[in-house]
Amino acid sequence: FTKGKWLVLATANYMLSDIGDVLDEKGLYWQRRKATPRVKNIYEINLIDNDLNPFEAAVLELATMPKLNSLHLNLHEETQVDFVIRNLPNLKFLNGEEIDREELQNESSHNSDNQIDLEQASKKQSFDKINEVEEENESEHKSNHEEKKLQRQSMSEKASSFSNSNSGIIE
Repeated sequence: FTKGKWLVLATANYMLSDIGDVLDEKGLYWQRRKATPRVKNIYEINLIDNDLNPFEAAVLELATMPKLNSLHLNLHEETQVDFVIRNLPNLKFLNGEEIDREELQNESSHNSDNQIDLEQASKKQSFDKINEVEEENESEHKSNHEEKKLQRQSMSEKASSFSNSNSGIIE
């Protein structure tokens, strides 16, 4: 398969899978008719000034290139840098800068510790807020209960005074 152009035919696509794996192992370029080319031997790509939209999908497509170790692209946010580094584990250079994965792991573990602290603080705030709302509801319930009690007493007093004022009427 190393010289000339070859056309391999099969009655069903699944039959081409094995030959595709062999060609990939040998580092030979191949593609299925009317399919996106499989590019496995690309080491460096420059995508500066290309509109990658959606960004995440484009990066995930780059992840199908296992030999890609240098990438140049426009990055506008820190989250984009993180996404690229996380999803392209074989990448060694990003926009000409060497990627220090050990430093990133240390930052990640430090950030995860901070994240845990933030999550615990957030849970405590949520718990405190729930308690506060429950106390307000209980207080409101007591207030409503006492208000209804006062209304009943007032109605009872009015009924009592009405019956006392009407007790002298003869029928």
